Amino acid sequence: MRHESRHRDVRVGITGFLVGVLCIIGIVQEWIDQLPEYQQAIVWLVGAVSLGYGLTRLLPALFNTIFQVAGYVVGFVVVVFITLSAIDRQLPSFAEIDRQSLSENILNRIAEIEELAADASGVVTDAIADVKQSINSRSTSPTLARGNLVGNVVGITDGDTLTLLVDGRQYKIRLAEIDTPERGQAWGTRATQALSEKVFRQQIAVATTEQDRYGRWIGKVWVGQRDINRELVREGHAWVYRDYLNDRSLLDDEQAARDARLGLWGQPNPIAPWKHRRGERSGTATSTELRKVVPLDSSSFACGKTYCREMTSCEEARYHLRECGLTRLDGDGDGVPCEAICR
Repeated sequence: MRHESRHRDVRVGITGFLVGVLCIIGIVQEWIDQLPEYQQAIVWLVGAVSLGYGLTRLLPALFNTIFQVAGYVVGFVVVVFITLSAIDRQLPSFAEIDRQSLSENILNRIAEIEELAADASGVVTDAIADVKQSINSRSTSPTLARGNLVGNVVGITDGDTLTLLVDGRQYKIRLAEIDTPERGQAWGTRATQALSEKVFRQQIAVATTEQDRYGRWIGKVWVGQRDINRELVREGHAWVYRDYLNDRSLLDDEQAARDARLGLWGQPNPIAPWKHRRGERSGTATSTELRKVVPLDSSSFACGKTYCREMTSCEEARYHLRECGLTRLDGDGDGVPCEAICR
């Protein structure tokens, strides 16, 4: 038994010694440099333990039991020496390996976060640009509205009022210099239908001039090269609005429609819309009255008054309404200022 035990110790000792020597030689000769550092550290540790353990089993078996203690001492010294050599070779410890793995993971996560941040930054930048564009379009819309508005007609209120959609924003447009019969008035529905047939769901351009007290933009409506305001007058759907008239050629178009008895002029005793709004039911004016536009003598008046009680005449009230923009004088929006003195 003792002999077999000795042989077993020799075999185990030689095996451990050879394994340890091969591991250490592999590291020293840089046979395993292609392995990661933590695997090199494991090989170094396995070599140190195997060599120490092999010497511990081999020396007592080859010589005598008295060398058993010496074998343990030698094995311990070999393990310590190799470990210290590993430190000299600057092989990483397991703690360092954990730190390196953690650092690599952190760096990978940071790279992923940076990619996500770059994508998110692009989305945020686009969103900010959209918000700025929306804010700018809203902040500049009053200025734009005093120039040309181009958009699609999305609503018809009556024969001379429509709703225009421009870049997502709606504008109420009142056709300038004309006045169509009210919806409850004779030919009012036909005038509304006429405007709808010309512009509804069409792209139009509006040359605006001002905004009235109802928030409507006053202007001339164009569909391509067609002057819609003038067409309504020529076809007998609208009167020329004399109190707000600038283009006197519209009077000729109205007279031609009247002579041909077109549209509302074919009705018996048509009533001007501004008279209808005041509750008057008198018949139509004569041809001379229809063409008459009383000029204002601007040299006789000056802006500065505010109320109807300050006006000395109807002409002065009309001057303040038309030339000074004092819309408060026209309380009911019928184009006649200070009706107490302009009846």
